[in-house]
Amino acid sequence: MEEILDVERAFKLLKFSIKLMCYCEQGHLNHEKFDTDVLLKFEGENMNLAEKQFLPEEIIKLSQMNVGVCFGNSAIVLEAAFKEADLPRDPESDDEYQSTWRLVYAVRNAFAHNMAFPVWEIHEKNGRRRDVTLTLEERPYVVKLSELHNQSFEYSHIGELPNWFQIKDKSIKLIKKYRADSAAQ
Repeated sequence: MEEILDVERAFKLLKFSIKLMCYCEQGHLNHEKFDTDVLLKFEGENMNLAEKQFLPEEIIKLSQMNVGVCFGNSAIVLEAAFKEADLPRDPESDDEYQSTWRLVYAVRNAFAHNMAFPVWEIHEKNGRRRDVTLTLEERPYVVKLSELHNQSFEYSHIGELPNWFQIKDKSIKLIKKYRADSAAQ
């Protein structure tokens, strides 16, 4: 199940980007040591990343943007894992599997069209604009997809980053269960 490993790696990269952002925001990054000349050697040609390319205040903003890019990547990889599982989509169903997939797909769409400025792209087609209720840590959580179309994506729409990691864990469990159930038949 390579796709599950890909999901774990994508979320590890997201965690790394969050830690890097916090490290930068707290002023721990040594700007002089970081912003030095780097030469990358390739077979065909070399690439030089010159020193003094970043202002100290830019590094914080770029580290924050990197979190968004890694978040978007995690959504794309997670949705790909759902596709790999080969479960038929059922737009009329609100079971945990379909609801979780519907939310992951909607988040993926927001980032796939523009990672720098993600916007919810939730169309009426196939019931995608229906609200989603998930059980996270034994409590229901509702995402009002019906109200989000064309709005800028905000982490608060999904209950902030902690919920995203719970959605990842739930998704992996659901995918593994579906695969196990399919293999048993």
